[in-house]
Amino acid sequence: MADQTADVFTAPISALPADIRQQQDDEMRSRMPGWRPVPGAADTNMLAAAAQVSAEGRAALLDKLADEIRELLGSIFGVPRSLGTPAFSTITVEAADTAGHELEAATTLFIGETELETVELLTIAASATTGAVAVQTVTAGSDANGLTGAVEIDTLDWLADDGVTLDAPLAGGNDPETNPEYDQRLRDEMRLLWPTPVTAENVAVYVRRNPAVGWAWAIKGYNADTGLSNQARTVTAVVAAADGAALLETVEDAIRDDILLRRETNWNVFIVGPITTSVDADAEVVVDPDHDEATVLAAVETVLRSTLAPGGWMRPRPWEVTDPNHQPARVIHKNTLIAEAAQVPGVVYVNDLTIGDGSSDHITLSSPRHLPTPGTITVTAA
Repeated sequence: MADQTADVFTAPISALPADIRQQQDDEMRSRMPGWRPVPGAADTNMLAAAAQVSAEGRAALLDKLADEIRELLGSIFGVPRSLGTPAFSTITVEAADTAGHELEAATTLFIGETELETVELLTIAASATTGAVAVQTVTAGSDANGLTGAVEIDTLDWLADDGVTLDAPLAGGNDPETNPEYDQRLRDEMRLLWPTPVTAENVAVYVRRNPAVGWAWAIKGYNADTGLSNQARTVTAVVAAADGAALLETVEDAIRDDILLRRETNWNVFIVGPITTSVDADAEVVVDPDHDEATVLAAVETVLRSTLAPGGWMRPRPWEVTDPNHQPARVIHKNTLIAEAAQVPGVVYVNDLTIGDGSSDHITLSSPRHLPTPGTITVTAA
């Protein structure tokens, strides 16, 4: 059973059989006043067995919970657990002829009972008889460090007798971090954290702490006043309410002042709202005869308006949520709208869809601040 006292992430629940046994006795007395455990009695042995099984189950659950907490914290703070490294060395391979040969990557070898594999493809050129290639143990750990001896390999018809030799003892293997080792490193790394927005990603995350901000993205090197990009010591954060609307100027000013207090001096920080560009769309859909046509057409129009609405466009899609500084796409492609319209119940398929004036299959927003807003949206049945 795991040592519960050594794990800083263990919940305050005992997994010791003796503690569980005491809980059982207390519960029995509350239900049967005057009850006393009798050594050797059937009920006493049954309770002891139940306490042991319960303790093992609790220990397993507590260990699992602690590991989940470690994984979560490591993911949040960017401190992955070290899984160890394999021990490594090189081998010299001798061919029995000069015809030229190859030894595939991940070829299995053994030194005694220790399994190794080649790290890369070894090519012995024609006219040559030997070549060297790196090898490493299949499993990580320090146990193989210093290991030497004869190298065994599956018979290859082109190998010379005793044609594989280890050039130097294995070295460099490291064991996976134990729980206490990882816990200490995780604590040390977390002490380095400071609420100072340094990168553009930091700025975006920090700005979204403000309850008025529905979403924000930061653009490194972009000067919102001049529209120039790649400017030194400059960052612009575009902030918007949940529906994509610009915030009050006083809120934007307060956010900018807060950022400037936390950044080093001589930085240009711009906190600005989005700019909207009206986008028209004209769709023609084939409606399933089992559905009400007017209802389906109205639903398609609603979906297109929602997709082109500033709030809908600026927020990350499900596959983009891991990016803390997701920046809305600047290209609005008609295929995006077609895909959304096709998901509406009752739509057999989208027969045609034009965007803007219909001269192109896409519209490019003019700056990183811009968001679309629905213009004239027309949906008809084919």
